[in-house]
Amino acid sequence: MLLSTRRLAPLCVLLLTAAPACDGGKKDDAKAETKTDAKADEKAADAKADEADDKKEPKTLEPGKVELPWTWERVSGSFEMGMEFTYDLSGTDAKGKELKDQFLCKIPKANDKEVGVVCNTVEKPSKDKGAGQVATLTWSEFSPMFSVEKPTHELKSRETITVPAGEFDCVVADLKDFFGKQLTVWMIVDKPGVYAKVIETMPNAEDDKTNKVYELAAIKTAE
Repeated sequence: MLLSTRRLAPLCVLLLTAAPACDGGKKDDAKAETKTDAKADEKAADAKADEADDKKEPKTLEPGKVELPWTWERVSGSFEMGMEFTYDLSGTDAKGKELKDQFLCKIPKANDKEVGVVCNTVEKPSKDKGAGQVATLTWSEFSPMFSVEKPTHELKSRETITVPAGEFDCVVADLKDFFGKQLTVWMIVDKPGVYAKVIETMPNAEDDKTNKVYELAAIKTAE
């Protein structure tokens, strides 16, 4: 039996009216998925940012615990262009001559990847090659002011020491480089990249009488 034209017309109108509704539902679902993905991306970005900030925050160690107190992220987050660090210097040089001076380190450059450091004695500036010149270094878990290339380290103890700049909770470690230089360093737990005290020796060189002692005297923050 054939339907009349009059009966077909309402049916066509009904179908045409329903079609956009179905298509609109698909668009709404797509929008919802996009919003969900955007929220997920935002949460992931926030989590990553929080993790990065956490790595830059000073690390706290349980009392008496001995481990490296810094990461390179924490060290890089603690230095700013314009900072200065002054150490009282005593002991003896390579020839056994007595030392009495101050050792000043300045930070003329600092970013997320590297740091510029220039260090020299104050009263009697060293004329050694490189002294007083800017050394550009990549960040590490040790201080850029007493740089040791590819050091091996041995953790020694946990100590609270008093130096001219104050009293500090420190992890003590021995650092050695390929050329035989050895540094015993007091790493300030809550000041990433700053040693409270450093003893420099050359134990592998028979005639070398180096025994330099550096004690933190002052920290000047960036202006």
